[in-house]
Amino acid sequence: MGNLGLDNVRNWLPEPGVVWLWQPTPATVANARDAPISAVPPSYIQARHLRRFAEQTAKNLDMSRLLVIAFDIVGHCDIRTMTYVINSHLRRHDTYRSRFAITGARQIVRHTMTDPGAIEMQPVEHGEMTPNQWQEYILSTPSPLDWDCFRFGVIQHDDHFTVCISIDHIHFDATFLGTIFLEIREMYNTLMDGGEPIPLPKAGSYAEYCLREHAYTSALTIDSPEVRQWIEFLDNNDGSFPAFPLPLGDTSRLTAGEVLSLQLLDAHQTADFEAACTRAGARFSGGVFACAALTEYELAGAETYYAVTPTGTRSTPAEFVTSGWFIGHLPLAVPVGPRSVRPRAAHKPLSTPAPAWPECRSNVCWSWHPGSRPAVARMLSHAVVPRRRCTAAVGRVRATYPNSKYQSLQ
Repeated sequence: MGNLGLDNVRNWLPEPGVVWLWQPTPATVANARDAPISAVPPSYIQARHLRRFAEQTAKNLDMSRLLVIAFDIVGHCDIRTMTYVINSHLRRHDTYRSRFAITGARQIVRHTMTDPGAIEMQPVEHGEMTPNQWQEYILSTPSPLDWDCFRFGVIQHDDHFTVCISIDHIHFDATFLGTIFLEIREMYNTLMDGGEPIPLPKAGSYAEYCLREHAYTSALTIDSPEVRQWIEFLDNNDGSFPAFPLPLGDTSRLTAGEVLSLQLLDAHQTADFEAACTRAGARFSGGVFACAALTEYELAGAETYYAVTPTGTRSTPAEFVTSGWFIGHLPLAVPVGPRSVRPRAAHKPLSTPAPAWPECRSNVCWSWHPGSRPAVARMLSHAVVPRRRCTAAVGRVRATYPNSKYQSLQ
């Protein structure tokens, strides 16, 4: 498979070479433009993504919205074969048949092509690109309000070529990165070896997932356990979602994000950590949240760590090989107290901005009390409910539960 890495596309400088790009045919552009309105609603996270994009665009601001994957294949790219592979991928997954529009009333309308064969991409030789030109091409991938919000290309080198795929989050999530890599590479290699197209597992339907999600949330009431657990979570967190516990200075200033990778554990330490998590009745991720809770307790004195974490919502074998944004959010709470950790300094909120990460890391020290049970992340069960559905119930919560701290969500 080669090296795997995570980085910002601005830091990726591919070797120069002859570039081939795949673009929709004029007939495909017309098919997408004329696609009829669909009764299938966007998923909740798709709707939030589209509205957020519209809001940022109105402010002339950018947003992080693209997932980009690049990998190498040995040899010279057979353009005809790669064209077949790319078209097969786009026709296989029904999410690519949809485009979205936002009306003046901020309603989102989905238009869907009913025939997978209405999608056809054609190769265009572009010549050589400098690394900066390639970066700009990737970053100019059309918006989620455009049908063709994805790009496929290859860079041909002397003895190998680089495949690069850029897809807006509206159709894609990080869980599917490995699947698209295998789908594209294995199909291409099999065809180049003279074989028949590999029989991929049957893909599911993201449209059906959207319908199922909306049917589920439409059946919820203010007294549903899932909604009540979210309300309890918010009440216990001062009526709001968790925020960073330390002062960050002037947060009104716009700053760019940055990817930082640090090795915290080697292979042996990772195995020991996972074993400790298992003994405590948790999994590896639960231990990570417990460490975050202990760190917040050391730095800010918080006796309960609150967080909202994304969680995958694929639930069938077919959905695990389906492109789409299968994501929900879970609230979690991790209680931390004197029996969980022996402090080496007084616990009190800091009144100065948070120190740099290396300083934080060196200052965070704790030791377990003999016989004490380590803090373990407690996921709230039955709680994969879109946050927008919960916050939309604010008015009803106030009327029904006058002591709720929900006021600050408005």
